[in-house]
Amino acid sequence: AAKLGKVIKRGYVLNSGIRLLSLIKYFAVPKADSDYRMVYDATANELNDAVWAPSFWLPTVETLVRYIDASTWMMDKDIGDMFLNFPLDKRVWPYTGLDLGNLFDETLEADAVILEKAGGRWVHWIRCLMGFKPSPYNSIKTTLVVEEVVKGDRHSESNPYQWDHVRLNLPGSADYDPTLSWISKIRKDGLVASDLFTFVDDERVSGSTRELAREAGHRLGYIQAYLCIQDSARKMRPCSRSEEHTSELQSPYVISY
Repeated sequence: AAKLGKVIKRGYVLNSGIRLLSLIKYFAVPKADSDYRMVYDATANELNDAVWAPSFWLPTVETLVRYIDASTWMMDKDIGDMFLNFPLDKRVWPYTGLDLGNLFDETLEADAVILEKAGGRWVHWIRCLMGFKPSPYNSIKTTLVVEEVVKGDRHSESNPYQWDHVRLNLPGSADYDPTLSWISKIRKDGLVASDLFTFVDDERVSGSTRELAREAGHRLGYIQAYLCIQDSARKMRPCSRSEEHTSELQSPYVISY
């Protein structure tokens, strides 16, 4: 009830007055730290069988190491409630219903408050939910659009993501230097430009100096906040050039120096 009450209080599910045509099953799965995770099964009512989602590209460890070198500073950020930041198509609403009757008791004051917030016993999702097949594609596509907004105008000298030209340092070339990254966006001052790499909800910001990495991370944070994308501050790791702040990151592009 507490987990479901959280998404109700945040307005991710509600009773908008539409006619529900199908319900989604939901259940709790225990986690290692004595907590549990809510699972919403959009396959039980055949909703996932009626929708389609394309495949899409995600960065790998090779993507990251091609753009950094031994002097690069990096920091980690995390998007909170990844899928739930993005609206669900209204045509899908009638098929994402939830029955709250088994969890909340209208005679209990606390439960009655939650049911009132939800708008009644019968509610539906209005955000991209876990267990819905197109949620990863829709959410990640929108996040990558936001990433382009964050990087902004590359010619602006006040932009920490600014860059002037691309330097190629490809294996096999006559002037290849193995101490440098293969592909680098170079600033006018000769430093490697700050960059941003996103794997679903894990974000890594890079910069040639601690200050540039901090500025790039700050720009990422305030633009995402302006665009109503949540930041999971408890998962943020400060700027570092060692594995001290990266060894626990669960992203597939973790590297050590």
